[in-house]
Amino acid sequence: YMAPWETPPHSVAHGILDDETYDWYALVRGMLRTGGWPVVVEDDAIIEATGLARKALKVNASHTGAAGLAGALVDLAQHPASGERVAVVLSGVAR
Repeated sequence: YMAPWETPPHSVAHGILDDETYDWYALVRGMLRTGGWPVVVEDDAIIEATGLARKALKVNASHTGAAGLAGALVDLAQHPASGERVAVVLSGVAR
């Protein structure tokens, strides 16, 4: 079973640090059924992705909102996807 951490972690993307575990099974099942996999990124990658979103895309993304972009960039660096299209949702705005 999935359980929340004993000591809450710290991240610049604090909005995605979720200690609720009720939905983990459906999320992991969907990920596995669609051929997906988890991607873990460090805060440095999130900060870099936030800067990229702001500079290149002119989107005032928060660190939480740019975490998906960080994950895509890290994953593409580890598993180059020749000819594949990747969609990223920037879901949070810096306030």
